[in-house]
Amino acid sequence: MDWIFLSAAAGFGLLWGSFLNVVIYRLPKTDIAGLRQRTPYTLTYLAFPLSFCPRCKESIAPWCNIPVLSYLLLGAKSKCCREPISWVYPVIELCGAGMFVLAFLLSDGLLNALLAIVFMSLLLVNAAIDWQRFYLLDIITYPLLWIGLVANIDARFALLSDAVWGAAGGYVVMAVFSWIFSRLIGQRAMGMGDYKLFAALGAWLGWQLLPMVLFLAAITAVIFGGCRRLIRGRGRHVPFGPSLSLAGVLMLFFGEEIMLAYWKFILQ
Repeated sequence: MDWIFLSAAAGFGLLWGSFLNVVIYRLPKTDIAGLRQRTPYTLTYLAFPLSFCPRCKESIAPWCNIPVLSYLLLGAKSKCCREPISWVYPVIELCGAGMFVLAFLLSDGLLNALLAIVFMSLLLVNAAIDWQRFYLLDIITYPLLWIGLVANIDARFALLSDAVWGAAGGYVVMAVFSWIFSRLIGQRAMGMGDYKLFAALGAWLGWQLLPMVLFLAAITAVIFGGCRRLIRGRGRHVPFGPSLSLAGVLMLFFGEEIMLAYWKFILQ
């Protein structure tokens, strides 16, 4: 694929990542998030007011809001109050660029690429919220599940029957896995949001890939746990949503290669 097209896709992906930052920050504060909290914000809060500093609430000038570049030029500090800017913002923006490049580079056709971007965007938003707040939003997970089923009506990513069994079986399997693991460690291992997310991944990937998704998620959870301890220096709890999300993306694009490598390793 032409490098000019991929460069343009990456640039648009940076802007998309900047928008996802807004969703990650504001969506949990709205009444549509479905959380048991009183909030004055409706869905319009995702668009208004325009970008502002989360510390002092002052409006952010356009030149201070350029994805990644402004973060570097400002030295990771806000121009208005000189408070540190979280590293999460440029990481999400870079993830946006990576999503667009990955989708257009590896997908078979424009529609598949756009669906892959939707898949990764919803996973990224939910994973980031889970990482920060320890919960997954149904307002993200349910559409993810239904879009996966609709996308597979013509077997784009999996046979529709496999997708339906993946959605139904994914929820049950994750619930059983959580119950067993909770009994082993003596405390609740994961919440119902993880069950729903696993079901949504099954709707996209089909039931056959779910065991490998769970295996990869368990490995990445250990890695994420170590990173979280290094960053925050405390706390044993690690949200499972980011690990499931990353495993889901890997299996969407590289599922066949990962499964072939796995069986080659097992049978050699």
